[in-house]
Amino acid sequence: MEQALIFSWRLGLGWLVGRWFVLLTTTTSDGERRSVLPYVFAGGTVYVPVTNDAPWVGDVAAKPQALVQAAPGPRAVRARRVEDPAELEAARQALGTSGELMALDGSGDRSPMMTGPDLAWIWPVAALVWWLTRD
Repeated sequence: MEQALIFSWRLGLGWLVGRWFVLLTTTTSDGERRSVLPYVFAGGTVYVPVTNDAPWVGDVAAKPQALVQAAPGPRAVRARRVEDPAELEAARQALGTSGELMALDGSGDRSPMMTGPDLAWIWPVAALVWWLTRD
């Protein structure tokens, strides 16, 4: 499912999918990793649930600079674990989860490259094929 959601960003549907999911791009020793996560945006911060076996958690532990893409657009962020009890509870309620959370605060840091709509050319081609093959 995650690959299908990443593919939708590449098709130019990030404006739609980004209403429910954030595309997080982190830096690894081999390059970049893209992960799709449910999120909530509150007070200028993006909150995402953490599962310790998720590869992106290790990526931001090693290098906290990342890039998030959601409905409003791309944003360079710095990741941190949410430890303040009041902040944690408010974000848990908004996300509807009970586990650990990561806060992705906006930053002016360098971040990985944005995943652009490099496959958006498919839409006009599909429309042309439809138009040429209709009865």
